[in-house]
Amino acid sequence: MKTISEAKSDYVISISDDILTNQDIIEQRMDSFDAGVEFCQTWIPVEEELPEVECVVLVKGVGRNPIRCCALFTPNDKKFTPDFLITNEQVTHWRPIERK
Repeated sequence: MKTISEAKSDYVISISDDILTNQDIIEQRMDSFDAGVEFCQTWIPVEEELPEVECVVLVKGVGRNPIRCCALFTPNDKKFTPDFLITNEQVTHWRPIERK
């Protein structure tokens, strides 16, 4: 799997050669890529939003060094079932697991 830095380089290089001479466009593409990465790495507080469908998500718990693991979210129960040593009550944040 590529690192974020490698993917960013590939993304910027994927533009046609005539655009690569325009530094402003290169900078805009780099900024756009960084914004997308930041958005994808954002943890969603459970107080703000829950997943809409049953799915496996990443969850983060409470504490100084919060445990992160996968959990099955069940929308009918509004409950996370973690596969690690935290309980549903300890889940504070979540984020989807998707790679497209």
